[in-house]
Amino acid sequence: MAEPLTELDWARIAKGGFDTGNPLEMAAANGLFKGGEEVLQEHLGETLLNADLRTVIRLGLNQLDERRISLVTPHEVVDRIDAALETGKGYTLIRFGDGELLTLAQDSVLTTEEVRLAGLWLHLSGVTTPDLDARDKLIEAFQSADMVGVPTSRFMTYGPLFLRLASYYQWPIDTLPLTSSVVNYAMFEATDFYQRVLRIRRVLLMGNRSAQLQRVLESEGYSSIVGHVAVNGMSAVPEALHEAEPYDFDVALVAAGIPACVLCPMLRERGKVAIDFGHLADALADQRVRLAQ
Repeated sequence: MAEPLTELDWARIAKGGFDTGNPLEMAAANGLFKGGEEVLQEHLGETLLNADLRTVIRLGLNQLDERRISLVTPHEVVDRIDAALETGKGYTLIRFGDGELLTLAQDSVLTTEEVRLAGLWLHLSGVTTPDLDARDKLIEAFQSADMVGVPTSRFMTYGPLFLRLASYYQWPIDTLPLTSSVVNYAMFEATDFYQRVLRIRRVLLMGNRSAQLQRVLESEGYSSIVGHVAVNGMSAVPEALHEAEPYDFDVALVAAGIPACVLCPMLRERGKVAIDFGHLADALADQRVRLAQ
């Protein structure tokens, strides 16, 4: 198996210094060309343009400012959740990454086979394709959520795929409350929201690492956790909801992969604040990061 290309390799290839006898470097060179220069060439015809691709993109973006979609900041997200907690209303924050987007893409903007190939790891996130029921549940979740995190990365299965799906499903994304898909980390890094919630609110942890996470957080002095509920894939959503029923809680921190996007709106219907906690739960459970009080 060939060694992966380094950043220095990519820079060399972009300058034209690629090894024509190396299939990986030739594939990278063709990918760089097709990813931008070929499109520019189509518009230039038989002329030369004395500007590099970055300059063309920067100047072109100035003409498209009205098509930018602003995202709600982490501080604004926290303010909205705090307001819901103060008024006793339910609230749901879900996040769409490549797993959720590929699930949504089944038999819509991609074929099921294309989704299978692009998402060989999807079963690790709680969905085994083909699963059109999971797709339809995610459509409902997107339409009902109070806040949805979406990816800003321009990699094919992130931002571009989200925009294609939004067009296909006719979502009015220029008027919807959207934030970054990594807002769970941004809330951890830029605010004290999680510390405050774990000190003064009754918190239910949901997900397959929730038992370990509870032990770690309680060892660090957080005593308002009322319990934990495991979630093993999309098929386990009804059981998880049933297991959550006896707990008296204000906030659910849900780290359950793709099923979290389905669970959170359902918990909101019960008047709860439900937050798609994501892999931040793993980092805390493994004590790679800490919630300092």
